[in-house]
Amino acid sequence: MPLALCFNPDTTLLLRPIPSSTHLAISSRHPRSWSPISRAAATVSAMAVGSVRVATAQMTSIDDLAANFATCSRLVQEAASAGAKLLCFPESFSFIGANDEDSVKIAEPLDGPIMQQYRSLARFDVDVPGGRSYKESSYTEPGKDTVALDSPIGRLGLTVCYDVRFAELYQQLRFQHEAQVLLVPAAFTKITGEAHWEILLRARAIETQCYVIAAAQAGKHNDKRESYGDTLIIDPCGTVVGRLPDRVSTGIAIADIDLSLVDSVRTRMPIAKHRKPFNFWRPASLLFPLLCISKLNKVARVNMLRVAESMIPLRPLASETRHSDVS
Repeated sequence: MPLALCFNPDTTLLLRPIPSSTHLAISSRHPRSWSPISRAAATVSAMAVGSVRVATAQMTSIDDLAANFATCSRLVQEAASAGAKLLCFPESFSFIGANDEDSVKIAEPLDGPIMQQYRSLARFDVDVPGGRSYKESSYTEPGKDTVALDSPIGRLGLTVCYDVRFAELYQQLRFQHEAQVLLVPAAFTKITGEAHWEILLRARAIETQCYVIAAAQAGKHNDKRESYGDTLIIDPCGTVVGRLPDRVSTGIAIADIDLSLVDSVRTRMPIAKHRKPFNFWRPASLLFPLLCISKLNKVARVNMLRVAESMIPLRPLASETRHSDVS
């Protein structure tokens, strides 16, 4: 289950400090690393005009609710001290058990003390090559709604982990729900993370022209499960602007996001005006095999071409959208 907190740094409370080794990375539009944490407060005044500072957490959750929430408390305080207005936690931040049934035992109802606004639409039922088998559908129920909501940092599109492989969900969040910032809390496996994590996130940012904030589980949770980590913040051009210096450490990555950059990118590359509905392309894909059938007699070919012509109305060339000026 993911969690994102919007808060006023002056009123955020540390529930219980814990001794741990944490890392902090802060970025403006261009990535830069910051360490140690004591330097974070000095950067608040340098925040770009018109931008909002956001943070995203990385942690290694275990089968201990109290320990996990203590880690979260520490990260909230660090984010608040750095001037962040939003902190995103990774998927399953509160609990990762050694066995699937452990999560069911500690589960709470949706109207319980921890409210869940969005549930991932896709279930991760996969046999990872060279790794273990996963079957999320055996202990979690998928969501049914595409969810976007307004926040102090812009309009958020909510997704979780495995959702990132389904581009059509992100297209809906951008073009139907007007999302500006996409949240992708995750617990990617080490194997699939090494292969696909960053490239999938950057692709989602580029094709939707949105910021992407991806909080990640990292490291070994138990003897059976290990997560890839590499928490990222990505701008609408696909550039990584926030990242922890250590891919598997506990800590927060911070960046200043600027919604005027979102508007600028969308104005210079107006894909919203140029995109076609899905059914625009379907007839063309059916025409090709019809034209490739060479052994039919003349009457059959004529009849099939008539069918194809009725499916694809002919239009004058001048009326077609031209893309040469925005390649």
